[in-house]
Amino acid sequence: MSHNKSTSSLITLLLALLLTSCGIGTPTGTVTLAPTRLSTATTVTGNEVRLQQIHMFNASTGWAMTGDPVNGQRRILRTTTGVAHWQDVTPVTGKQSSLIDGSGFFDALTAWVAVGGDPGIPMVVYRTHDGGQSWQQAQLRDQGINGATFFFLNARVGWLMRATGAATGNVGVAVLRTSDGGASWKRISASTFSTTSPSKLPFVGKKMISFVNETTGWVTVSGFAWLYVTHDGGTTWRHQNIPLPAQVGQAFGPIIIIPPSFFSATDGLLPAIIPNPAGETITIYVTHDGGVSWHPTSPVHTGWGSMTIADAGLIAIADAQHAWIVSSSNDAKSNQYIHSTVYSTRDGGLHWTQHTVKFSANPTMIDFASPTQGWAIDEGGSLYQTADGGQTWVKVTPTIP
Repeated sequence: MSHNKSTSSLITLLLALLLTSCGIGTPTGTVTLAPTRLSTATTVTGNEVRLQQIHMFNASTGWAMTGDPVNGQRRILRTTTGVAHWQDVTPVTGKQSSLIDGSGFFDALTAWVAVGGDPGIPMVVYRTHDGGQSWQQAQLRDQGINGATFFFLNARVGWLMRATGAATGNVGVAVLRTSDGGASWKRISASTFSTTSPSKLPFVGKKMISFVNETTGWVTVSGFAWLYVTHDGGTTWRHQNIPLPAQVGQAFGPIIIIPPSFFSATDGLLPAIIPNPAGETITIYVTHDGGVSWHPTSPVHTGWGSMTIADAGLIAIADAQHAWIVSSSNDAKSNQYIHSTVYSTRDGGLHWTQHTVKFSANPTMIDFASPTQGWAIDEGGSLYQTADGGQTWVKVTPTIP
C-alpha cells in the first residue's frame, strides 16, 4: 500500500466503483449547501507559525513544514498532541539550513529531508526513525540543482527523484533508489537534455514518481498527458497511454497527471487535471489490474483555469471510498478571494457532494487522515481543520514553544 500523499503531499488514493462516463459537466448527485461559517479555535500561548505543508496520520500525530517568504528558510515540525502544538525537529544542517529541497513523511516516526542541491553543492539526505529526535545523513555523489521528491514503499525501500538540470520549464531528473532506509542511495536512471532513448524518461516537463511494489512504478510528466511505467524498479521506463476525453487537448492548457496511489496490489487511482474551454475538470482514473489499464470515473468540473503542478495539493484521498477536491472563486475585477467549494465523495467517486466554505484566503493544500478528519492551509499560511469530512472548518493557530 502506498504511504505517499500528493501533493505533496501530496496529493493516497482509490475508487471502489467505476463510472465509465467521461463527459464534462456538473458531477452527478451534487448537493449545494449554504456557505459554512468558520469559527476560530482558542489561541494557545507560544510562538505562532505559518504552515506551508501538513501531513497528518491521525487527529493527533503528524508532520508539517513552514516556509519563510522573506529568506526561503523552511523548518520541519512534528506533533503528537494535535495541530495546535508543534515541536521544531529540523535537522541541524549548518549553513544549508535554509535549503530544504524536499521531504518525505512515511509514518509518525520516520521521515526524510533533502538539503542542498545548488550547483557545486552535494545534496545531503537526512533521515530519522525516532520522530526527529535524531537525524542521520547520507551525502549524494550526484550533482544537480534544487528540487527533490521522495517515495517510500516501507521504512527501508524508497526512491528519490532529484533535478539535475532545467531549461524553459523542463527539468532533467535522476532517479535514485535505497533499500536500507536512506543510509545509501544508488542512481538507477536519468534524463538529460540529450535523452532520446525510448527506455529513458524525457527531459521535458516536471515529474513526480510513485510505486506499487519494488519493481513496478510510474512517473508523470506535468504539462503533458504523459505517463511512464517501469517494471524493473526504475532502471528502464516506457510510455503508457491513458484514455483522455476526445473533446479536450493541450490547446486548452496543460494536462496535469498526478502519480497513482495503490491500496492493494491491483487497485489504485490516478488523478488528472484536464483543461477544456469552460475551465479545468478533475478526472480520477481507476485501475483494478495493477496499472495495466486505467479507466475514467465521474469528472468534477471545478472551473479552475491555468492550473499548475502545485494545484495537485488541492486533491486528497483518505481511502478507497473517500476523496476531496477544493476549488476557489475570485472576483473577476479585483481578483480578491470570495469563497471555496469543497467537493467530497463517500462512494468512491460515483457521487460528489459540494460544500461552500469561506476561508481567509485561497487554500493551497488539503490533507485528510480519515473520512472525517482533515486539514487545509491557505496562501497566507493559516491552518484549518474539519471533523465532519469537510462540511465545516475551524481555524487553528499552530504554535511552537
